[in-house]
Amino acid sequence: MPAEFSASFDEDLIEIEGEVVNTLELESADGTKYVLSSASIAGPTVSASAGDGEYPAGNYLLKYRVVSADGHPVTGEIKFSTQSLTTIGSMPAEPVATAYVAETEESSPQIIIYIVAGLLLALAIALVIKKRIGNGSRN
Repeated sequence: MPAEFSASFDEDLIEIEGEVVNTLELESADGTKYVLSSASIAGPTVSASAGDGEYPAGNYLLKYRVVSADGHPVTGEIKFSTQSLTTIGSMPAEPVATAYVAETEESSPQIIIYIVAGLLLALAIALVIKKRIGNGSRN
């Protein structure tokens, strides 16, 4: 198992600030995903490092998704195999797990302020209408 992965393309790759558009993912034949470092770009080449851990002998897929200079995304995979167990670093590789993070709701004191302001505005409008109607009947 290589400690570093890279793929080179015909055109320079672009990066979009604040977005992850260029990625490399490592997956074993049984579907287990392994941690790679964030992809780095140097001209037409994307690269990433393998995470610390043990990688069993077998077949792997290096999946890539990159965006070329003309703005088109390019996806694909590179198949390779290893003949023996490889240990990188000192800790076993862990399958990648993603967590769902719930968005927080707007605080209720803010909502109450908006409701009270709306009620006060409606009351003020009602008083103005009542005063105008009251003045109109006396003429």
